[in-house]
Amino acid sequence: MQLNIICYNIHSGRNLFYRPTLDLIIQFLKEQSADIISLQEVHHNSKQGWQFDQIMKGLAMDGSYGANVKITDGAYGNATFSRYPIVWSKNVWLPSQKEQRGMLHSVLEIQRKKVHIFNTHLGLGKKEREMQLEALTHTVEECGSSCLLMGDLNTTVSLPFPNMIDLGKKAGKESQPTIFPLKKRIDYIYASSSFELLHYEVNQVNHSDHYPIKATVQLVE
Repeated sequence: MQLNIICYNIHSGRNLFYRPTLDLIIQFLKEQSADIISLQEVHHNSKQGWQFDQIMKGLAMDGSYGANVKITDGAYGNATFSRYPIVWSKNVWLPSQKEQRGMLHSVLEIQRKKVHIFNTHLGLGKKEREMQLEALTHTVEECGSSCLLMGDLNTTVSLPFPNMIDLGKKAGKESQPTIFPLKKRIDYIYASSSFELLHYEVNQVNHSDHYPIKATVQLVE
């Protein structure tokens, strides 16, 4: 079975100049025919907008939300969307020194198989990321097979997650930037051995300060 996957830091639904772009982001995502989407920097509050609900309605997909920072009557965090049922989800706070970071763990049911999706946004400091990496590694190790880890890792170094492959590196496209103001790659998709990479690309659309990355994989187990 082939799956189209997208990872995208949407910058609170604003472009590099802080102009609202959430409607453009939703339209872009709809056009990609994605099966699984992991988004970072998603608001779900009255101050900045109920973006999670708006995206889920616009895409007509199942969704899970990981609230990491409390904002007025809601939150700010990560969101995962799927064309397949999300049968379980849990948001885990990661060790954080500044802004609270988290890892949203969602389990999908795809043709009677369980697929684990880890969606995260790591901190800006190196020591902070090292602590977060340790926590993530422990969780991923317990996952077993059929795991995808996606997110804004805030580092240009491909991190060594156990039993997982950096799909950008495997595709030979590790030099392609994903945060275009800095011209660096800090957004990643990792896959366990249950997935065979068929295609990988960075879409150069300017609806955020990041580019979305897209991969097509074959679920082989």
